[in-house]
Amino acid sequence: MATSDYKNYSVDKVREWVQDALQTEATGEEIADAILDELQHEVEYHMEAMTKASDVLARLKAKRKAPNVTSATATDWEDFWHSPEKHGAWK
Repeated sequence: MATSDYKNYSVDKVREWVQDALQTEATGEEIADAILDELQHEVEYHMEAMTKASDVLARLKAKRKAPNVTSATATDWEDFWHSPEKHGAWK
């Protein structure tokens, strides 16, 4: 099935679904809520996938840029500034 054929098929199915839903006992609010719920579900699904892919991408890029970078703690800085080597005691 060609892309345009599938698009037309899908859009026609939406039209049929709307016609069908309008012929049932469902209220306009229920029909509108069902559409909104499905759209919200699609957005959340794709946002979750995007967030996961973005996280992996950021981690991979970070590893390429700075593979051995660590953070210094307050104790590390204290040791650095007050070590005997800093003041020439270990020459």
